Amino acid sequence: MMPAFPRPIMTKSKPSSLPPVSTYDYGTELNDEADTYMGDGNCPVPVGWLEGPFLPTGSPFNIRRPHGLVNKVLSYIERRAVFDQPQLNLFSAVVTCSTLMAGKISTPNGDVLSILAMGLAPSSAGKDAGVSSPKELLVALGLKSLLLGKQGSKQALEKSMSANPTRLMILDEVGHSLLSASKCQFASQVAPTITEIWNGKHYLGSGAAGRETWDCERPNLSAYVTGSPELVYEASSDAQVSDGGLPRWLLARGERKDIREKLEREEDVVADQALYAELQAWMTSTMSESIFTATTPGGAKPPCASITKEAEELLDLHEMQYCDYAGQVKQHGELYNKANQVAIRVATIHAAGRADHPKNAKIEIQDAQFAIEMIGVSMRNYTEFIKGMNTTERSENLEEILEIIRKYGRDGVNHSELVRKIANKFVQKQREELLNTLIESRCIIKQAVGRSTHYFSVPGTDL
Repeated sequence: MMPAFPRPIMTKSKPSSLPPVSTYDYGTELNDEADTYMGDGNCPVPVGWLEGPFLPTGSPFNIRRPHGLVNKVLSYIERRAVFDQPQLNLFSAVVTCSTLMAGKISTPNGDVLSILAMGLAPSSAGKDAGVSSPKELLVALGLKSLLLGKQGSKQALEKSMSANPTRLMILDEVGHSLLSASKCQFASQVAPTITEIWNGKHYLGSGAAGRETWDCERPNLSAYVTGSPELVYEASSDAQVSDGGLPRWLLARGERKDIREKLEREEDVVADQALYAELQAWMTSTMSESIFTATTPGGAKPPCASITKEAEELLDLHEMQYCDYAGQVKQHGELYNKANQVAIRVATIHAAGRADHPKNAKIEIQDAQFAIEMIGVSMRNYTEFIKGMNTTERSENLEEILEIIRKYGRDGVNHSELVRKIANKFVQKQREELLNTLIESRCIIKQAVGRSTHYFSVPGTDL
């Protein structure tokens, strides 16, 4: 059990256009709940956000252990884990709960509870528990029909969602799928469709000549996918950040594990059966039909979660500080603009799991903080993700330019000719930076030939 650490009273005010934040002592109240943290021996540690900004700084993993159903599903996954991977297991648990609560409760502003999460870890590091356990749980509950695997096209996904608007997509080794999808016209449309469906609005199927159009009323698609970092980096690009695709995904990281760190599995049939019974009780309640759809019987939206004044203020402050930060960073600000929309969904899920029934969910300060901590971990993970993605993408860009220059052989390529060949892909600043890197690494030589500048490849060199 980790001791709670003291936190100062929050006195920071919002911009003058908004009402001031109260002097509610978030620290004292939260310490009453902070009996267990999921971090390492250095946690809990001050991470900055309670003292001011909610920014991706501080300890790599310092989320307090959840309460209620999220904790029970997390324990269910942990009992099946080969290695200790707290981030992967927790994010998988939240995604699973978002599916189980679909149609029973909405966020305070009426949104669905769809959560998309990606867990990255080296091969054989113990990703399987977060992938296989949700499947096992849903099958045990008779909800196998909610599970969704790899979709080969946009139309295939639309058809699946039309048949059942609540779905849980589980995929392992997603890096391979993303790489192959980038080379297939049909599969490449799946990720953008997931992005659109995530909003939970009425989805109009694309249709096609001679084919049925698959519409979906209030879709609730959640997904937990895993993969090795290198393959996912290779399949990702800046465009997937700027178009809003990646910012909708929570990102968990797992550590490399040694075989000597293997866990002793502890089966707990009693705990498993208790979880099954609790969820079955929900499904036989007055809201029973709605577990299969994202609306209540009759097509009405499920009730909205209530929220306390303090929790709302904390989430508002979180949103403003992330939006301010998004405006300050030079690149990938889109990651921060979606943070609060995801946070309110996580807070609703956590609150619903603590209630006697999801429809009675009330978001309190502990739910808001759990969500903010989870978002903070994801943002810190994205810092490393962007570095890895850019490194991979940059290497490919360097290789592409070098290959063009090599094709011109001993004559070299005129600067103007080279610019024409790569102008559509690289802006001037990026082009100059890549060429300078190739020159500094002695892969190419820049020389004046008459009145023009030429580039020559250096035989026998590689990046």
